[in-house]
Amino acid sequence: MVAYTPRWYQDEAHNAVFEYFANYKKGNPIIASPTGSGKKFMIARLAEAILKRWPSQNIAMLTHVAELVKQNTNKLRELWPTAPLGVCANKLGLKQTGLPITYGTVQTIANLIQHLNVPNIVLIDEAHLVSPDDQTLYRLVLDYWLERNPLLRVIGYTATPYRVGLGMLTDGGLFTDIAYDI
Repeated sequence: MVAYTPRWYQDEAHNAVFEYFANYKKGNPIIASPTGSGKKFMIARLAEAILKRWPSQNIAMLTHVAELVKQNTNKLRELWPTAPLGVCANKLGLKQTGLPITYGTVQTIANLIQHLNVPNIVLIDEAHLVSPDDQTLYRLVLDYWLERNPLLRVIGYTATPYRVGLGMLTDGGLFTDIAYDI
């Protein structure tokens, strides 16, 4: 186990997620933090905090490429070596299902979705890649889960909460608010 001391803004971002859900029972917030600021650590820390506080929860972490799944997995394992984590990424040769935490590429998750636990929380690394179009793979996966769990909450992590030509990620679509922006 690697001992991590969160940076002040990582603490603020972590606390902002819990404050957001304490104040707003509905919504899907974004954590905006620059490249290199430790978003993978923030994601791992939040997954650990949620599951240790509420052990019956299921958490999914989605991203678009296997390399980011690997990096996020490594960070969670460094922070919490005994995490009940399954990894679903074809390019990593892994299709582990049935665990409380599932990290995966959106492509592999879409192919295995019927074999996965329906999450309560979805964490998205590189959230700026989630299109407002409801026919994208991200939206199809999230809509499938929302049909089975209307209380599902999605937390996006990105360095770029603004998309050229489309505006803020919170201007319609999936994400509703920016809970933290450094």
